[in-house]
Amino acid sequence: MILDEGTSALDEQTAGEIESELLKLEKLTLLTVTHHLKKAEEYDEVVTLREGKLEGKLY
Repeated sequence: MILDEGTSALDEQTAGEIESELLKLEKLTLLTVTHHLKKAEEYDEVVTLREGKLEGKLY
């Protein structure tokens, strides 16, 4: 599943709950594109795009 700013219109608590529930699904690969990463520690890998270049793993 690609989640591109999928929770941006939601309040912070609801957005966090949805993200956490999606991350719990074992047979789901989740690619999240966001400007506001709240649950970074729950992802297997986090990369950032800075000035058009991918930067390495943060967690």
